[in-house]
Amino acid sequence: MKLKVNGRQAATLKRNLDLLAGHSRDRTPYFRKAGAYIEHKSVENFGKQSDPDGHPWKQLSPATLEARKRKGFGGDRILQVRADLKNSIGIIEVWKNGVRVGPNSGVFQGIGRAHQHGRPEIGLDARPFMGFDSAGKQEKYLMNDLVHHVFRGVKNG
Repeated sequence: MKLKVNGRQAATLKRNLDLLAGHSRDRTPYFRKAGAYIEHKSVENFGKQSDPDGHPWKQLSPATLEARKRKGFGGDRILQVRADLKNSIGIIEVWKNGVRVGPNSGVFQGIGRAHQHGRPEIGLDARPFMGFDSAGKQEKYLMNDLVHHVFRGVKNG
């Protein structure tokens, strides 16, 4: 493929390519926004009591419900005795090439990991609350947003 441009077009093209390269290097604002989206979707899963694909979490066992009752915790909301795990989810770190979202303390990171993946050796079922749907709708949304972020910078630059 051959591209022929005159001097003025070349200067404009170079300026726009430089802007695109600059915006593609530091995507901190995009990743901050993406992190907020991931945080929102993860917390939303607690409200729906389902995984990112919308599959309901396994119901609590009668033994778990009884143990909650003995400890003075009522209700049957899954993973939400006091909502500590749900309330701990947030943006942990944002940098120019990524974002880390999850439970924001060491204690809840371990608890979150156990519930996300399950611990069959102790009878704990996996109840995924973080991640993307398998159809890729959330990833497509974020990728589309990234493209808009980069090109908005080129247009406004």
